[in-house]
Amino acid sequence: MRLFPAVALALALSPPVHAQSLTELSAEAPMPPEIMASLTDQLAEDEVLDFVRRWEGDITGDAIPDQLVQAAMVGKEGGNAWWLRHYIFIGGEGGFPAFFPLNLDDGIISAAVVGPDLVITLSTYLDSDARCCPSGTRVERIPLN
Repeated sequence: MRLFPAVALALALSPPVHAQSLTELSAEAPMPPEIMASLTDQLAEDEVLDFVRRWEGDITGDAIPDQLVQAAMVGKEGGNAWWLRHYIFIGGEGGFPAFFPLNLDDGIISAAVVGPDLVITLSTYLDSDARCCPSGTRVERIPLN
């Protein structure tokens, strides 16, 4: 029974794990002009921006809302394929002065800041999935420090 007081003491001295779910913004929510300008600037010459999904929360821990952005691009020549790019836009005084690209292969389902990490749940294709419909999920942890 000596182990119990040691474990209780360790738990009492450990800082609580900070967790915050990012909130998905509706497609009708106003797009900050600097985010739209940055996304447009990132397009290749043969690409068109098809749609954007955004999640908001305090990713950097400075009490200013940041945005996680997923942008879907299609080719100017048409076709039935699109590809995704992901970014963290850092909120600052009067807007979003900086952004960082993320290397993610799949579409975002949800995101949260958990302790020192951005934890993103992504949809992914299973071997038996049709090309239209990924049914699997995976979790990506991105250190924020």
